[in-house]
Amino acid sequence: MSNRADQIASGALESARARTPFAAPVAAAVKKTEVRHGSSGPLTWGETVARIRADRKRLLAVLAAQPGAATKAAFFHPSFICVLLYRISSHLFRSRHYLAARIFWQLSFVITGADISPAAELGEGLLILSPAGAALMGVAGRNLTVMPCAGMGGEMGNLEDIGAGPGLPLLQDDVVLEPHAGILGPIRVGSRVRVRAGLVLTKDAPDDADIVGPEHRFIGPKNAL
Repeated sequence: MSNRADQIASGALESARARTPFAAPVAAAVKKTEVRHGSSGPLTWGETVARIRADRKRLLAVLAAQPGAATKAAFFHPSFICVLLYRISSHLFRSRHYLAARIFWQLSFVITGADISPAAELGEGLLILSPAGAALMGVAGRNLTVMPCAGMGGEMGNLEDIGAGPGLPLLQDDVVLEPHAGILGPIRVGSRVRVRAGLVLTKDAPDDADIVGPEHRFIGPKNAL
């Protein structure tokens, strides 16, 4: 991405958050709440560090539940390294240091295999399990979980802006992307949504949806697998 393209992306994030109606019948089910952390302005370094601490705390909780996991070495875990480098690149990008942001973005890609755009706005508690193959661009709330080879991003040729940038998805809190799952295009995804392995979500999803099957069936929490 060139510096000019970086500036365009930054301008898209800083534009007014236009809202468009949800597609029926999802409209009645989705709560029209803002992503609480959402902000297109610069982050202070203190705010960035606070997010990094929240990310690390969540990773430690996951590692502690695994037999024989070395939680003391979490700073060297690929899951933490890719998130740390993303946080730094995002901080630099939102401070308009586009070249420096690009360097950290590409450093993360080389070291961990994760392609997380510095223009992405991802809330605290970000957890990327096995970062190789992860690709993220858009807006997400707190506690986004990304499993191996999962991601979210824009749909080529679709420039509709629902508040995350042209063609990009807008996620609320506690969304889980299982292995090889994806969220594609300008769609809204509610809180506590789980996209099952191998599926690509292309429709708006309400809160507490469990996305299964090729037809994007929305299963309530009581019937979730």
